[in-house]
Amino acid sequence: MDRIEKMIRDAKPPEGPLGERAKADLARILATAPPSAPDHSVRAQQVSRRWTWTVAAAAVFAILITTITFSRSDVAIAATPPMVSITSAATEAAAALQEARDVAASQADLSSRSEIVTQWWALSSQVDSNNTVSTSAIHPRRRITTTGVHGILAYTDYVGQPYDIRGNPVHDDSLPAAGTDLDTVTVDPDQRVFSAEPPSNAAEFGNYLAEALEPYSSSPTVNSFEAINALLSERILTPAQNAALAEHLASLPDIELLGAGTDRLGRSVMVFSAPVEADHQALLMLATDTGRVAAAETIYVGTQRTDIRSPAVIAYTAWEAP
Repeated sequence: MDRIEKMIRDAKPPEGPLGERAKADLARILATAPPSAPDHSVRAQQVSRRWTWTVAAAAVFAILITTITFSRSDVAIAATPPMVSITSAATEAAAALQEARDVAASQADLSSRSEIVTQWWALSSQVDSNNTVSTSAIHPRRRITTTGVHGILAYTDYVGQPYDIRGNPVHDDSLPAAGTDLDTVTVDPDQRVFSAEPPSNAAEFGNYLAEALEPYSSSPTVNSFEAINALLSERILTPAQNAALAEHLASLPDIELLGAGTDRLGRSVMVFSAPVEADHQALLMLATDTGRVAAAETIYVGTQRTDIRSPAVIAYTAWEAP
């Protein structure tokens, strides 16, 4: 069974039926899943895996697992990462993004580097026969992606350091030690989402994103956040391209600036949000010292789930390098 398919199936508790929309989404995703992959306890070279499916399904998966209806009121609360603390800012989103554009344009060009390093995590609530949620700690992954002239070539996932709901490190005997190599995925050229070079002109950036990853939302910001997350998982941008990205964000009619904060890697960031859709809100964080995207998070803000608190972080990606 493929990793994401297993996570999706495991997200369904033994009791508590799926809604009609969740059933349809789940059936559609599993029907297009790639062939079975080896268990992650053993390193496996996976050639020609459907990277495009993985990128697209990852966002759908984060939404899908939170549309599951947990009908039992005594379900335990799953561990989720602490929310990023945000201090409100006096400026508007467009002004803050124009400032980020100028900062990004002045940075050193790192696009010739060949590695993208990220930390990522997504919630998978697992309820056993005793009605206990087994997700008692947060188990992040560290991903090292190798890139070439035309974008992503491969990536390797490693076990990250587990931590509790307060952000304190914990020891989990059920997992391999932090730093253990889980698997390597090779991405063929025709599997890249963003095979074309990103534009340095902000006016072209929206079309560039939409042509590579088809928009699904009525919100321009929701679509842009999702596409930018995928883009930065495949490519290292030049200063001019990062500046164009920031200016594109500034042009979005429904983007909001929540304020200033510190991301999960301890960096000072400005936190921007997309409109709430289906009880979820996407956040994008730009580092104040570089003007580049530093992190992306998905927050559950609904009232229907009983296995997690609300609001709760259900997925995040933080870019370590370059």
